[in-house]
Amino acid sequence: MFRLLVQTPDATRKRVALVTEHGIPVAVIGLRQLGRYDYELVTWVIVPDPMFPAKPGYWMPAIEALGVEVFVTWRRMESPPPPSQLIRFKETIPVYQISCSDDFEGYWRQSGHWNTVNKCRKRCKDFTFAVNAPGAAEWIIRNWGPTWERKPVVVNDSILVAKYLENQGRCYSLVLLDQDKLVAGHTFFTHRNDIVWVHTYRDPAYDAQGCWHTPNGPGLSLGSRSWLWDNRLGWTP
Repeated sequence: MFRLLVQTPDATRKRVALVTEHGIPVAVIGLRQLGRYDYELVTWVIVPDPMFPAKPGYWMPAIEALGVEVFVTWRRMESPPPPSQLIRFKETIPVYQISCSDDFEGYWRQSGHWNTVNKCRKRCKDFTFAVNAPGAAEWIIRNWGPTWERKPVVVNDSILVAKYLENQGRCYSLVLLDQDKLVAGHTFFTHRNDIVWVHTYRDPAYDAQGCWHTPNGPGLSLGSRSWLWDNRLGWTP
């Protein structure tokens, strides 16, 4: 997958850096050029796996060896980022996790949200729930990009990765359909024994029925069905 990302051309300039120690390769880094002197990793906000192929413990030294400014997302790594004098800015964002073996309906009842979830399901009872419907992953990601202000190149690479992982049984697109029309969708990637929520989108044409940010509608209905689907598979979203 990493090779596919770095070798697929796009509107920006991609480069591959081989990092060695005493002539022995320790990391291969894929970069996407943003400006004259700054870059981002080609995997940035796209995959939940390690940022690039590297020997254990060499991720930070490899980035330092580049000698350029690089935007990095350090997520789902085996340990927190080690200290470095070259880090100019660092922001920590919390990530929430719940076991798929939990009793979701019991939690919703206990937290006082069950009536909202149940009402939402009734409003969307005529929609069909589907997993990996044809074209679903691309539809979700194509629309997710502009909604969340992602660059077109990130959107294209995200679709590339989603299709690659779907062929391996590691990407699931969960959608609601109004007959044959896609209404709302999430994509999930499997990573180790977890399932990671990656992209989300709902068609604003259905806002009259509510949306993800309102108490009722297809977004919340899809969310509640997604958690129960994850529960049956035994993953941790």
